[in-house]
Amino acid sequence: MAVDGMRAFLRDRGLGPMAWAATIVAGGTMMACSSDPAKSSDSGSQSTTAPNTSNGTTTTNGTTAAAANTTNGPAAVTNSNSNTNTSTSGPGSNTTVTGGGPTVGGPNTSGGGASGTTTATTGPVGDCGITVDSQGISEAIATVGIVTWSATGTIDSAEIQFGPSGGGFTMTAPVDLEEPNYRTLLLGMKEESDYDFQIVAQSGGQTCMSDTLSLTTGAIPNQVPRPTVEVQQADKAAPGFFVTVNYSRGGYAFIFDGDGDVVWYAPGVAMGAPEPSGVRMDFEGKALWTVTGNPTASGNGLIRRISMDGTDVQDLDSVDGHHDLAPLPGGSVAALIHSGGNCASIIEVDSDMNVSDIIPDVSTIYTPVNQCHPNAILYHPEDQSFTVSDRNPNLYVKISMTGEVEWQLGGSNALGPHIQDNWNTNHGHHLLPNGNFLFFNNNGRGGVGSAAQSPVWEFSLNLESLTATEVWSYVSSNNTAALGDVQRLNNGNTLITYSISGVVHEVDEQEQLVRTFQTQPLGYMMHRESLYGPPPK
Repeated sequence: MAVDGMRAFLRDRGLGPMAWAATIVAGGTMMACSSDPAKSSDSGSQSTTAPNTSNGTTTTNGTTAAAANTTNGPAAVTNSNSNTNTSTSGPGSNTTVTGGGPTVGGPNTSGGGASGTTTATTGPVGDCGITVDSQGISEAIATVGIVTWSATGTIDSAEIQFGPSGGGFTMTAPVDLEEPNYRTLLLGMKEESDYDFQIVAQSGGQTCMSDTLSLTTGAIPNQVPRPTVEVQQADKAAPGFFVTVNYSRGGYAFIFDGDGDVVWYAPGVAMGAPEPSGVRMDFEGKALWTVTGNPTASGNGLIRRISMDGTDVQDLDSVDGHHDLAPLPGGSVAALIHSGGNCASIIEVDSDMNVSDIIPDVSTIYTPVNQCHPNAILYHPEDQSFTVSDRNPNLYVKISMTGEVEWQLGGSNALGPHIQDNWNTNHGHHLLPNGNFLFFNNNGRGGVGSAAQSPVWEFSLNLESLTATEVWSYVSSNNTAALGDVQRLNNGNTLITYSISGVVHEVDEQEQLVRTFQTQPLGYMMHRESLYGPPPK
């Protein structure tokens, strides 16, 4: 429609020059950005799809313009005879959007981790000239949405609100304005479900909103574990997601929500590599890292980095990575590797898989027993330190980035301040913001727990008197001979992973079960309230 014809069309519907601002988008289509969303119309729109080419195009009313080219299926062709129209299609679609209302349908499911539900504003708002250039589902992960968009105005900040179709917006994806085409991933969606989304941007003090659009997720492969969940106290369940990996050869890394539904997945390590055990999202929430469990120092350990859309997978097999890794600011990780003389090192691996030393020999930070067997590591950004576990001498150490020992808990022959205690075998742990120390004890302590019952302990540490006082514990009938993890959640609950048993307990402060998950053998686990941004402290 010509510009003059568009103006007449809008004038006939009561939209005069003071009520709307017209923005020319690809192919000469006008998009009305009204200060009154109710005056946006979605009448008379229709859409068809055309095959994708390496130079995907979008055609609007016979005018052709370059469209965003992705690998996610056919481009959309939009033909409109109204001022606002929406072209939406299912998984793997490229879509150019020039206004319109929501597409509603599909199951009303929850993506988990939501703090509330926001009602969708269905029409465009503001003068930013927001255009959705493409929308679709990742070709590698059928539950990850990909949206690219543009704007005629200067964008100061933006986010994409999204949620189950017809159920309101329950999740928010922050937009990285440095990403080309404002490319944003929608994470946390269930399989084979319809979702609505809307871009909300800030520009020069005003809030602009796109139309509400839709996409549909695909099916998850059968090889991915499907946890079952039993809820004991629904009102106490922590919102969010659970990041873990199947501890088996060829096992998948996967993320599931509070309903036990898988929302993300990818092969944990290359076929033929040992079982993966360590799994962490990076500090920026852009990628997920995995590492093999406990390979011998024979060159078969592997560290893997997977972009969150699953399309970029990098392997580092030149080092014997094992057990665990810890995300660092800037997109890198600290990782445990085997080194010469039956000992181990701590290295940093950046997002390009370049390697540098942090601690060349862990025997400089504690005294090993038999051979070095570090099995868990966490990074603490508030003071740029690490805590490291070794299961043979039954100890944890806290060290600076340069390897200075701040304290050792347990074990003997300490190389720094020593807080004495005794237990049998340790793995996952959590240094709490108040300074207390929470850890997973595989085989018991002081007559409590055994190889058949793996307890969890919380100690209050006095760094002046170098004493540890037990302040909380949890023992169930579950156990794991290897691995095992624990995390204090933001709502005060504690997450306990009995790795080899495939059992996960969420318990309250009174040691009562809140939820129980059951699945295949697991590696370590990390709960996150959001799948965006830095990991929890």
